[in-house]
Amino acid sequence: MEHLEVPRARFLTHDWGGLVAQLLAMERPDLVEALVVTGSPDLHIRPNARLLPLFPKLWHVFALALPAAGPRFQRSRKLVRHLLTAFEPPGGVAEEDIELYRTGMAQPDRAYAGSALYRRTILPAFMGIIVGTHARREFTTPTLVLVGAMEPSGTLQEMGHRRRRGSNVTAEILPGEGHFLPDHCPEAVADRALRFFGKAA
Repeated sequence: MEHLEVPRARFLTHDWGGLVAQLLAMERPDLVEALVVTGSPDLHIRPNARLLPLFPKLWHVFALALPAAGPRFQRSRKLVRHLLTAFEPPGGVAEEDIELYRTGMAQPDRAYAGSALYRRTILPAFMGIIVGTHARREFTTPTLVLVGAMEPSGTLQEMGHRRRRGSNVTAEILPGEGHFLPDHCPEAVADRALRFFGKAA
C-alpha cells in the first residue's frame, strides 16, 4: 500500500483472504477503513459445542497443513473435489471448473505454497478462534461478514461473539448458499459491499 501510495483502504475479501485482512486490521487498523469478509467467519466468535461436529468436515485443513504430506494431499483429486463440493449446493461448482482447479493446484510449486499457507496462516488462525487468542486483541474496524448457511463458516458465525467483542461486526448468513458466494451471487455481494462501504465512509 505504501508503494502504491494508498494510505488507507476498504477490503472485499474471500476465504483465507478474509482471515488475513482481519489480522491486518488488528495489527494495523490505520490501514483498514472497512472490511467485507465472505466465506470465513470473523475472528471474535465464541465457539460452543456445535463446533465438534464440524471437525470431520474440516479434515482438509489439518491434512493440508502437514509439512511433508500436505503438498501430496493438495494434488489429490479426492481432496480437490472435497474442497469445491463439500460446502456447496448440488451442482454448485461445474465439473470443468473442478478440473481447472485440480490442474492448477497439482503444480508442485503451488502444492507446496498451498500447504505452507494452511500450516502458517489458516490453521493457526482457526485454532486462534477456538482458544480465544484473537479475542485478546482489539478489532474495531467496521466489518461485514457474508457467509452461506451450507458452509462451516455459517455455523461458526451463528455461535455469536466473545464477551465485549463483535460490536464492529455485522453478519448475514445467506440461506441455501454455500462457500463461493462471489461466484454464485455476485450481484448480491456487490450490492451489500457497496452499501456497507458507503455507511463506513
